[in-house]
Amino acid sequence: MEKIAIFIDGSNLFYSAQYLNIEIDYIKLLQTITSTNRKSVRTYFYTGVDNTNERQQQWLQWMRTNGFRVVSKPLLECQDGKRKANLDVEITVDMISISDKVETIVIVAADDSISYAVSHLSQKSCKVEYIGLKTTVNNKLIYSIDKFTSLEDIKDLIGRSNMTKQMQPIDIQWRKPNTNNVKSNKLAWRRELEDDIDAEYRQIVENEKDDSE
Repeated sequence: MEKIAIFIDGSNLFYSAQYLNIEIDYIKLLQTITSTNRKSVRTYFYTGVDNTNERQQQWLQWMRTNGFRVVSKPLLECQDGKRKANLDVEITVDMISISDKVETIVIVAADDSISYAVSHLSQKSCKVEYIGLKTTVNNKLIYSIDKFTSLEDIKDLIGRSNMTKQMQPIDIQWRKPNTNNVKSNKLAWRRELEDDIDAEYRQIVENEKDDSE
């Protein structure tokens, strides 16, 4: 079985999903990436956070309990007035650190600033794959990787279905699952907390727009 490591740029993936008019189902995303006799040694999720936002913290806790290694930074106000959290250095360091422990690195929706790191990794023994929008990926990155998969081509596999969107979440407070009903509790968290992530990122987007005006 092929060992892989997955690196997801949460903010860029959100913008990509908006462009495609879909909502990402992160469990489906992992299943799609690992569907061909693959095992994810580690799955990283990078995102900026508002530490005062309890709902976002709950959603990130759900991500952690479902196998994601969440790497976050507080959103900071830049000189141009926008609120951002740059995690390119963290992505680069983590990729290089784990590259000798896996056969393939899969990068999801990261921006062009990691091109140099990808070029470095391509000279090592592990392969590098990139999943992103074909309308925005640059040639320098394309020439450095072993495989490119466009989000446009897999959006039906990784998007949340209409049935999932319309299902009403169970009204519970977040808590650790009890041993008698682990499966139903996880499903409840997923339905409730997945509905929040798009709202949280949309709020961040609106804040950036307001600050820049």
